[in-house]
This record gives sequence, C-alpha cells and structure tokens, in this order.
Amino acid sequence: MRISLGISALILSITLSQAQDSLVRYSEIRFTSDFEKKAFQKYLKENNQEFALELLLSPSPNGPAQILMAKAKLDELFKKLEGAGLEAKKPEKRVKIVTDLVRSTFLKQYNPIVSFGELFHSGTYNSANASALYALVFDKLKIPYAIQETPTQFFLITFPELQKIPIETTTPAFSYRIFDTKYQEAFVSDLKNAHLISDAESSAFTTEALFARHFFATRNLGLDELIGLNYLNESFQRSDNNDYTAAFKLCEKSYLFFPSSRCGFVMTNLSALAMNQKMNPQDRALALAKLSRFQNFGITAETIQAEFMKINEEVLVRANDRVLYKKCADIIVEQGLQDDELKSGIRYIQYYEIGRADYNQARYGMAKYNFANALDFQPKNVELSATFIGTLGLSLRNVNDASILDTVLVYKNRFPDLMQNNNFKSFLANAYLIASSETMDKGNLKSAEQNINDFEKIYIADNTDKLLIINANLAGNAYSKLCTYYFKKGQKDKAKALVKRGLEIAPDSYELRIRQQMLN
Repeated sequence: MRISLGISALILSITLSQAQDSLVRYSEIRFTSDFEKKAFQKYLKENNQEFALELLLSPSPNGPAQILMAKAKLDELFKKLEGAGLEAKKPEKRVKIVTDLVRSTFLKQYNPIVSFGELFHSGTYNSANASALYALVFDKLKIPYAIQETPTQFFLITFPELQKIPIETTTPAFSYRIFDTKYQEAFVSDLKNAHLISDAESSAFTTEALFARHFFATRNLGLDELIGLNYLNESFQRSDNNDYTAAFKLCEKSYLFFPSSRCGFVMTNLSALAMNQKMNPQDRALALAKLSRFQNFGITAETIQAEFMKINEEVLVRANDRVLYKKCADIIVEQGLQDDELKSGIRYIQYYEIGRADYNQARYGMAKYNFANALDFQPKNVELSATFIGTLGLSLRNVNDASILDTVLVYKNRFPDLMQNNNFKSFLANAYLIASSETMDKGNLKSAEQNINDFEKIYIADNTDKLLIINANLAGNAYSKLCTYYFKKGQKDKAKALVKRGLEIAPDSYELRIRQQMLN
C-alpha cells in the first residue's frame, strides 16, 4: 500500500471487543448511484446473490456503465462451458477447463492496483478481483470452493472437503497490496496496547509476521468478504489520492460485507485524516459522530470533546450561528454516541458554551437558562455553579418582588448542590426577606412568618461560618413590618423579640432602631 499512515493523534490504541455491527449503519450509507443502491438493497436486504456482480462493479467509477458488457462476457463464458460437458468430467478436469477458459477470456495482465471492472474492459486484474471472478463463476456452476488470503495473494481451493484442488490467482512474487513499515508498526503496536498480542507472541515473531498474522483473514472467505475487500481496495486507491472522505465512505461499505479489525483500524485512520481536511460543519459533525463509535478502537471521550470544541470555535464563537451549532451537536449525540457519559459531556459543552456566548452579549436570562441546562449534566461542577449563580443574580437584578423567591427555590430544588455555595444561600436568604415583607404588605401573616422562619433557618442554622451576606435594608424592612403588626395587636413582647432578632442580623438598620426606641 503506497499510503503512508502517519498515525494521527486521534488514534491512541485499538481493542476489538466492540460489537462490530455498531460501527457502520446501513441507514447512513451514501450511494454513488441508483445502480449501487439497488445492488445493496437486493443483495443485503433481500439476499439476492445474483446482484453480486453489480456490487463488485459498483465501487469503480465506470462500474454502472460496465454491467451490460460484463454480463454479456460472462454469458458467453457460460455458453462455452455448457458445451464442455463439465458434469461428466472428474473434479480435476472440470476445474482445469473452467480455470483455463477464465484465464484466457479475462485475465490478461496483472496489476496489483486495479478496479474490478477492468477485468471486463481490458483484462487487467489483481489477486483479489480475480478471486471474486472465480467465485462468481464457481457459484454459477455449483462448484464448491473456499478462498484463503495471505499477505501476498488470494488463492482458491475447489472441492475443499475432498480433492482440495488449488487455484492461484497470480504469482506469489506480487503483493496485491504493499503496506509500508509505519502502517505495520502502528497496527501491531495498537494490538499490543490492547493486549491482543501477548508478550510471548511478540517475542516470537517480527513486526511484519505479526502484521500478517493479525491483519489478514485467517478463515476461509466467501463472496461477501470478497465484495467487502473489493470496496476496501477501492478505498485504498482513493486514500492514495488523499481523498480521505471518499475513502472512508467506501470503507464503510466494505465493513458491511466484511466486518473485521482491519476495516475498523482503516476506518479510524481515514476518519482522522478526513477531519484534518476542510469540511462544512455538519459534515464534520457527522464524521465526528461516526468516529465516536470507535472508542474501543482507541478513540477517547477526550478526543471527541476536543474535536467538538473545534466545531464550537468555528460555528458558535466565530460565526455566532446558534441554529447550525445546535444541529451539529444533535448530529453528534443522536447519530453517533452510544456512551451516556460521552453524550452528557457533549451536551454539557454545548449548553455551557451557548451560555457563555449569551453572557458575553449581556443576554443574562438566556445565559441563565443555558448554564442551568449545563448544570443538569454536571450538577457538582463548582466553577459552573459559581458562574450560574452570578448570572442568576444579573438576570434578576431588576426584580424586587416575591417572584425572586419562586425562581431561586426552583433552582434550589433542581440543583441541591447549590446550597453548598454561600453566595447562593445568601441569595436565597435575601429572597425570603423580600417575600416576607411583600406577603406582610398583603396581610398574609402566616406566609410572612414562614418566610422569616425559613430565612432564619438559613442564616442561623446553616450559617455556622458566618459568611452569608444579608442586605440590611431588606432585613430591617421585613422584621419591622412583623414587629409593627404585633405591636398594634398589643403583643409587645413578641414585637420586642422580633426587633432584637432583626438587630442581631442588621445592627445598623434605622427602621429597627426606631422601633426599638418606641418599644422601650
């Protein structure tokens, strides 16, 4: 393989325990033509094996245009074989007749990097697509076969249960794909980090040997796997031309037919390389959503969050496009993430950053809303709590009635950990004083006293460190109104007690000192 894998920082390690069908979703596959879409539908959804040829042709640019020619040439081949009396021949003779005719008809010139369609157009082939051609022919003729893969070639074994007649699709001197040293070292290193290669095995084999043992298929392959490898071969060709986005899409299709550690590794790398190229934000979000599924292939939550912050910088900070920003966040969370903790992490970033943008524009009501949404995901975050409380105060700075208490209580119940913050407790205590004064004005003694009792619980019982900040005017006003009520009712002792408690809280309150003088 001519591509040099300069392993991206996005690829940290590789483990292969993740359920394979979670990496690629059929619903997200983007087809290059109606021809390819129909072939996928018929072969994968309806299990119609007759569409294998269409699938093998689909990845190549001229594949759809080649289908009629390919079918015509195969029909001509089968007509010739019909006249050869194969059923009466012994297996060895039968295989020889078939392979000789296939070679003379299609296999003209070997090239390790070539699309499947070139078999029919120019007779150029490689080991993989020659094996696929033989598989199509043997399936049609009902000749049993098995396909095996080595680092240098594919080869077929016909009648594998009995005679085991081998067919080489090219000479061993050619490699159908050459993987450079860095690629091999990265792959083997990741397997070691994932403990999929033991120390004993590592000591016994070279890097090249370990790569061959773990990268290539160790089981017999069928037509499904060959279709997958055909897509993978096309993916490599696009990658060689630095078209990593197209290469990734082809690799996704490959994975549907041949889910393997090889494909997972290649997709992880291609996704990382594609994201280093220019993309529109929604495409980048979708790429990140897909990359997030590869956490068991070394992609960490920190990696996903760091990449999302790049989208944040581009879309929210520089462009202030909140609609697009939300769309990008939704794509990542809803189409990619499977880990609840990572979902929470992305949503936290989303709401915190929008809140920060609102705050910077002095939109304190919206900032409060978004910071609160961020707190839903990290309710114990001390720094965010402080930011939220400050924003809450700014959003209520022009409110001077009991509705302040209602608002603060909503957040107290929603985020109980806020009560560990003295600023929030001070805020709540002062809100009780405002509410007590207002309800007293409305003649609701019971509510006014309850609010004072709730205030004193916070200020006295929950204020052991004496750090709460109370507005002396609010305290003087609330206690004075209750004192006046009881004085008018002739309950002088109760009025005195209220003045005394009020002055302990607000010793410089003019209102309370006047009432103290009156009572004495």
